[in-house]
Amino acid sequence: MKKLFLIVSAALLATTVYAQATKEEIMSDIHNMGYVYSPYPDVDHQVSAYPKGYEPFHIEHLGRHGSRNLENMEDYTDLYECLHKGDSLGLLTPLGKQLKTEVEVLLAFVEDRCGMLVPRGEREHRHIIDRMYRNYPEVFSTKGGRECWVDASSTKVFRTMMSLAYGLDELKTLNPEIRTTRTSDDRIEKALYALPQYRAVYKETSGIRFDYSNVDPTRLMKTIYTDYSFLSRKKQTLFLKCMWRFACVGAMNQGDLDQDYYKYLTVEDIFPMWEKHNLFMYLSHGPSTKYGKRVASDLVPLLRSMIENEQACFEGRGPAAGLHYAHDIHVMPMASLMGIKGCATPETDINKVYEVWCDYIVSPMACNIQLVFFKKKNAKDDGDVLVKVLMNEKESSFDGLETTCWPYYRWTDVKAFFERRMNGEY
Repeated sequence: MKKLFLIVSAALLATTVYAQATKEEIMSDIHNMGYVYSPYPDVDHQVSAYPKGYEPFHIEHLGRHGSRNLENMEDYTDLYECLHKGDSLGLLTPLGKQLKTEVEVLLAFVEDRCGMLVPRGEREHRHIIDRMYRNYPEVFSTKGGRECWVDASSTKVFRTMMSLAYGLDELKTLNPEIRTTRTSDDRIEKALYALPQYRAVYKETSGIRFDYSNVDPTRLMKTIYTDYSFLSRKKQTLFLKCMWRFACVGAMNQGDLDQDYYKYLTVEDIFPMWEKHNLFMYLSHGPSTKYGKRVASDLVPLLRSMIENEQACFEGRGPAAGLHYAHDIHVMPMASLMGIKGCATPETDINKVYEVWCDYIVSPMACNIQLVFFKKKNAKDDGDVLVKVLMNEKESSFDGLETTCWPYYRWTDVKAFFERRMNGEY
């Protein structure tokens, strides 16, 4: 399919991913505060025409596992125990009794499925691959006897391995002639997915997400209990936190388990808690001035591998696509390391972090980064290769790197840009 080269206007630049928002924008929709438990915005996005004379030949993808249940059964039972005790004391309001019934259904639904992908998580990864295949068919073509090899790897966590499996299964459904390989073992985990700096920073910053001094559960407690004095203030706050997380689980299971816990909550209930968690994510996963470069350094081996994959593919000895499946703790620092606009902005004022970086925009479930490479037919070397970056499938920009043909960049410029950032020069 012939496509014309577009010089994208400033109006189209507005479609790129920017992860900042005002407080008013965030609070305009309670679902915005879904934290990193937000389901993936599973929709088609605009795809710019190919540059004239170019066609895509290689894709590098780094994605988080899809929508899932909460990891531990205690995440569910802590709240239920508060409801059960209140019911035994005769202290539940009619709304509280309704909530208790709904939670009992949820407990049965998640039993023995903690941390596992939910059906939506499978669909998210199938649809991402489907759009990738549809938008860049030349990469996956096997016409005329062409061999197409797709290589995939993941961490050893079961939900990432299943995300990989669903992605490759969809690819094979679309084109059974594609050859696929997959790796998920100690060697690949140590080589590409190890996170020593993140784990150290996590310990230094984890206290932030447990600071609920500005959180007030009173409004919610009054709707659920006629008298909630039997619960300590700490337990009341934990109740609110659990309700928030249940709301996220409900959103991820929409269509398979139709429960909406947001109906019990208000934006004023959630915003102070979400703001703390967003700050924690920014410090431990994002581009903060204090920790950002340390955390991003963990992703240097993976980025180098992605660069090497492009070179190998161009030379005819590597995969047409490299698919990497991991976690939010990989995707967020990679977006920072790559300098993706809206995902790499440092902010020194902790009260303004959400104005430059919002977790639910950067890292919903199944969040992903894609580098799509283009070359001219019969190109002799990769000096004229173009690349565009997609953040959650939206055409984006590299912060601080200029181009005359957005969303396309000269790959030589981007490689040099990446080298500087991998060396901490930013």
